[in-house]
Amino acid sequence: MIKIIKATLIFTNILLFISILFITRCIFAFFPKKRTYLLSYIVHIFSKINVFILGIKVKLYGDRCLLKERGVLFTSNHLSYLEGFVASSLSPLVFIGRADLKKWPILGVLSLLSDTIFVKRNASDIHRELQQMVTMLNSKVNLILFPEGTSTDGTKLLPFKASFFDAPIKAKSKIIPLAVHYSHINNEKLNEQNRDLVYWYGDMEFFPHLWKVLSLRQIGLTVTICEPIFASQTQGTDSTQRKHLSNLCRKTIEDSLGLQNNS
Repeated sequence: MIKIIKATLIFTNILLFISILFITRCIFAFFPKKRTYLLSYIVHIFSKINVFILGIKVKLYGDRCLLKERGVLFTSNHLSYLEGFVASSLSPLVFIGRADLKKWPILGVLSLLSDTIFVKRNASDIHRELQQMVTMLNSKVNLILFPEGTSTDGTKLLPFKASFFDAPIKAKSKIIPLAVHYSHINNEKLNEQNRDLVYWYGDMEFFPHLWKVLSLRQIGLTVTICEPIFASQTQGTDSTQRKHLSNLCRKTIEDSLGLQNNS
């Protein structure tokens, strides 16, 4: 019964916000910067509602005032599609997602309507994608990047892809790393036996996994808001700066996750 109730609420929420996003896009069609800014706030509200429906309980550590910053690049480790809802519920932002996200049922429509930056991760498109990121950052729109490029089983942090760290260098914007750690499922501590109820990675199918998530009464996770990283902390060529920023961001998140696991 709980699955059906949650599924109904989420589906209703999605239909409502698809309508709101569409209307907003139409009204501000000739004002793209203002449109994207407003869309990020609409998705922020949408995500807050979904986090509540899904029973996700978030504990925040670090300086919460950083979530009120505008025109920053948030980066996060990636374990499930749930981090997207959580990150967006904490601060209005625009997603940087894989190009195939456009083909996903329902989520693809939401992504298109909310001005998600779709990336193909190839040399021919990288300049256009970076320019989109720089434009949004300069327009005081927040972005969220998952630099591992894919979700994992949480056993290790994958190397961060450095290419998109060129955007905060060009925009002279802050990078705020977020370290996400799932702690409990239904008041039971997360372990190897139950983690796949929330972790989504590899060849797991989306809808069967979501159906399991809907059956959970509560999902506990912690988010550590790490100290901001600035492009000015690096020197050298653009390539050197990108690599250094990505490594610094990865180490910051990795260190924070180590502290969380030991607490």
